[in-house]
Amino acid sequence: MSTRAADAPSLAKDTRGAIYVEFLLCFMPIFMMFLAMVQLSLMYVAHLVVQHSAYAATRAAIVVVDDDPQYYENASRDNVNDPGSGPTVLDDRVSNVLNRIGFPLEASPRDAASMFGGNNGNARLGDIRRAAQIPLIAVSPAWGQFTRRATVARAVGGGAASRATLGALFYSRVAVGVTFPTRPGARTYRTSFGGAETITVRVTYLFHCAVPIVAEIMCKSIEEIKGGTLPRDLADLAERAASAGDWRLGAELATRIRNHEGMRSATSVSELDAAQDPWALWILGYATNARFKLLRAEATLPIQRANYRYQSEGSR
Repeated sequence: MSTRAADAPSLAKDTRGAIYVEFLLCFMPIFMMFLAMVQLSLMYVAHLVVQHSAYAATRAAIVVVDDDPQYYENASRDNVNDPGSGPTVLDDRVSNVLNRIGFPLEASPRDAASMFGGNNGNARLGDIRRAAQIPLIAVSPAWGQFTRRATVARAVGGGAASRATLGALFYSRVAVGVTFPTRPGARTYRTSFGGAETITVRVTYLFHCAVPIVAEIMCKSIEEIKGGTLPRDLADLAERAASAGDWRLGAELATRIRNHEGMRSATSVSELDAAQDPWALWILGYATNARFKLLRAEATLPIQRANYRYQSEGSR
């Protein structure tokens, strides 16, 4: 036996590299805790913004629901579901464009508005919804969070211009649901009001979880949040619309989801169905496989009522 071999310590007593092994054992739990704290911090900030959004929507609602019908397409007072008799936003601005670019617009302009303009509810609801959407643009995800590899820096930052653009043009239309519970905390809703009463407005926001690794643990997919899966034929259509980026396929998906008996019963309880373009959530889910967290907040205030008929309503 050589002198070098005899002097070498036994494997059981060899402590070389112990610190490195201890570092490896401790690093992952600490790293995961760090990522979880970052994600929780982003959620907390978003929840504060959702609470502010609920106050803003409620302050708008107490004035809008009883305002002069002439400013809301002649929709009746105290009702956020009555479509009224005036032209929709798309009647004059978009319908002609859709026809010119070759979209087979067989439905009425009002149906087109429901499909493309997010006319999910009447003009009164539209103004209340916009009051809720504007503050939430600040916590909208950036486009890079959907199209690039997830990183902590991208989850925290992402660029203010990218967030504002995506939030204003798309994300706020699909991720902000505005509903009117019958009372604070209730799971039943109403669309009409009357008398000297208060109004409760609930804002439901689909917060995008972008912190790598922990997003898979702390947040859910669109299908999990919606409480079901698309039927196979609709799922195939959603995948084709997502991969092709074809808005006409998205419009077809919107129509088929609305007309599908099973989907009507499966999604009717979701507050996100009160978003401006709720059907686009399925395309978002199939296009990105992203994870989300539902955040809710509500506020209650007395309706500011005009105890007289407006001139536009005519004489009694």
